[in-house]
Amino acid sequence: MNSETQPQCHEFWLRKYPEEYGGSENIGIFRVAIGDLIDAFQRETYKPPEGSHSPDFWNKSGSIGFMDFSIEKQLVPKVGANPYPDSNHEYSYEDCEEIEALKLQTIGIEPEYRRKGYARLLTQRLVEIASERGLVAIVADMIENPAMREWAIKLGCVPYDGGMRAVIRIER
Repeated sequence: MNSETQPQCHEFWLRKYPEEYGGSENIGIFRVAIGDLIDAFQRETYKPPEGSHSPDFWNKSGSIGFMDFSIEKQLVPKVGANPYPDSNHEYSYEDCEEIEALKLQTIGIEPEYRRKGYARLLTQRLVEIASERGLVAIVADMIENPAMREWAIKLGCVPYDGGMRAVIRIER
């Protein structure tokens, strides 16, 4: 995908309630949406239930895709740590450290746009945002989803927490 074909990118904090109802408080989750802005319930990927009181019901999404992340303290394996022998990506507490990291909550690409480089585009932006904020790691949560696991492995993430999460360190 060259720069001429890159879709429009929108970045904003998710809100508990729509602005037209006086909603100004964000919920601590930042969204990057690509494509035209649409109501979140119009997307196919991770669609909030109709009539839901989920904060995402009120928020916009991207017609091509989106990703949500927060910045949180995370317990992650130290650089160079080794998992327990014959384990499913389990590390001892001593081999972990608590750091402030960018935590990827969700990444979703609409079905007709999958395998066309849009997840990579979102991932590049994720790394840029982490670097801009001086963070040294990105944690992908809930990678038991096969698509998320494939994405994390392609990125070079280190699975941990029984393979439920993965971390990638940002080079500075």
